[in-house]
Amino acid sequence: QTSLPTLSKPFRGMSGFANRVGRYFVRTFAGVGVLTVGGIAASQYVILKEKKKSEDIPSNVVLHLDMNVPLTETNPKPFEGLFNPQPPIKIHNVIKALDHAATDKRVAGVVCTFGGEVNVMNMAMWQEVRNSILKFRETQKDEPEGSKRFTWASADTFGEAGDGTVGYYFASAFDKVYMQPSGLLGLMGVHSPVLFFKRLLTRIGIEPQVFNYYEYKNATNPLTQEGFTAAHREQMSKLLGSLFEQLVDGVAQGRSLDTDTVKTLFNRGSMTAEEAKDSKLIDTVLYPDQVLSHVAEGTKVLPLRKYIKSLESQEKKKEPSAMMKKDDKPKIALITMVGPIVRGWGDPNSRSSQICSEKTMREIRTAYQDKTVKAIVVRVDSRGGSAVASDSIRRELERAKEAGLPIVVSMGNFAASGGYYIATAADKIVCQPATITGSIGVIFGKFVIGRALEQVGVTNDGISHGDFADSMSPYTTWTKEQADVAERMGRKCYTDFTKLVMDARKLSADQVDKLARGRVWAGSDAKRLGLADELGGLQDAHVLAGKLCGLEGKELPKLVDFPKAKSPVEKLAAVLSGDSPDAVTTSVLEGTGAGEVMEFLRVVISAGEAVKQAGLTGQASTGIQMEAEDLGR
Repeated sequence: QTSLPTLSKPFRGMSGFANRVGRYFVRTFAGVGVLTVGGIAASQYVILKEKKKSEDIPSNVVLHLDMNVPLTETNPKPFEGLFNPQPPIKIHNVIKALDHAATDKRVAGVVCTFGGEVNVMNMAMWQEVRNSILKFRETQKDEPEGSKRFTWASADTFGEAGDGTVGYYFASAFDKVYMQPSGLLGLMGVHSPVLFFKRLLTRIGIEPQVFNYYEYKNATNPLTQEGFTAAHREQMSKLLGSLFEQLVDGVAQGRSLDTDTVKTLFNRGSMTAEEAKDSKLIDTVLYPDQVLSHVAEGTKVLPLRKYIKSLESQEKKKEPSAMMKKDDKPKIALITMVGPIVRGWGDPNSRSSQICSEKTMREIRTAYQDKTVKAIVVRVDSRGGSAVASDSIRRELERAKEAGLPIVVSMGNFAASGGYYIATAADKIVCQPATITGSIGVIFGKFVIGRALEQVGVTNDGISHGDFADSMSPYTTWTKEQADVAERMGRKCYTDFTKLVMDARKLSADQVDKLARGRVWAGSDAKRLGLADELGGLQDAHVLAGKLCGLEGKELPKLVDFPKAKSPVEKLAAVLSGDSPDAVTTSVLEGTGAGEVMEFLRVVISAGEAVKQAGLTGQASTGIQMEAEDLGR
């Protein structure tokens, strides 16, 4: 309290109102300081606490893989563990842990529990973990008889009178599958409902002016059509058919059943636990606690999260200290791109991941300027976005290749449209069979809301100098000349896109035309048609990158996040020093309340920022977009 009058001396001589305002901001700054110190202390407490927990793993443990915990492509945000008892786990860490556990003498087996429905469009991520379980089981064939590790899956239900298809497909990879007596097994197949809003938009006066390149580019169809067009129906049927075949084949192989029998079971609908047992879809009817009680006496059940922490702690002990020795070992850089593709630094207030062109280009440059980096693996999980941003990122990957680094793209759930555009820079593309990719096409246009505003008493007028000054205004329709230019710009972008695909995939114009026009493909079809090189996950891309950089037969360099992930304290220090772009600054403090305070202070300090926040100036977020279809989001 004694410090506040001293700090407020600069406000002496001001009016009473100004003095009160000044003291308010001083107290606000002081509050931010307290919050900052508290955040650092809290983060250090969490780090030390987790480190102590993870240092030693007892022998004879069973790893608990809880698939109720969300999987993510990126590292969880700092401080997330303070407010979320079950923060997401990075899928790459889960895969590495399962691979390590397959030969870890301390591990007796893996027990998996899960519940809830899984969208079939997110099947590729589950497929990647499922393949790790299959690999885990395959490894046990070479182990001595008394050392083989088991894999069990236990669920309360696979869809409570609903769809449990993807969840059960995942469970079928385990040695044993258990379900509690009241549970239901819902093998429902695949379904992707689409709502169409054209009549509603017409009724309220919103007019779409959109060019799609071409008939399969259906992202805007829900807003411009009253139902499926022939091309839209054709491509969705093909996509869902491919995913359905993967589900049937996976269950058949996992449960040692023939595919015709499995297809018949899919058409039965929900089954009780006893019916599922009689159909050989589960092994025993047991509650999850009863399953765990079957674990051998003296065996401890350990959450996979703690096992991951232990492995990370062991790796850090092996790493040379930054103060003692420079890390000059060869490495392969991992650059992760998740979310919509946007220009610049993106939206600093976004609570979801974005692929920001400036940030991503800087990460790529950091990798290829590092002499210890021998190759780059790019993990892409994106439906697309800005054509210009996609091209900027692709160009930076080309520069990495010019610097002599092989590029391998690993696709997640999606690598479509702009996501595939980026992938054309790769030497090799790896995807899961269920990855949704392709969508080689472009959308250009706008939605005119002028008539809708008139219906509620709002009229629009404007003054323009130049025939195209208002071309992207949402209040006026295009003139014929404006529409002609818009169509030409979109067509040019599509031509550029297909030319990149021709060159990257060594395909003719006719071949690309049959694969493009906006069409999406399941990864299994993309590989068969030449749009991808191999089926697999991030680990497979890592091995492939090692081969491409001439290290086949030698020790595979470690796959390292680029830039290296900072600790919560390091990130907070970057924020306070100003050495952090806005998009990064806000994400560091997101969810804590501090982000809003920091943003508010920036608004106060910067008059220009204050004007932006007040909405007095702005720029329309329009442009050529490359977005994949709305596939049941």
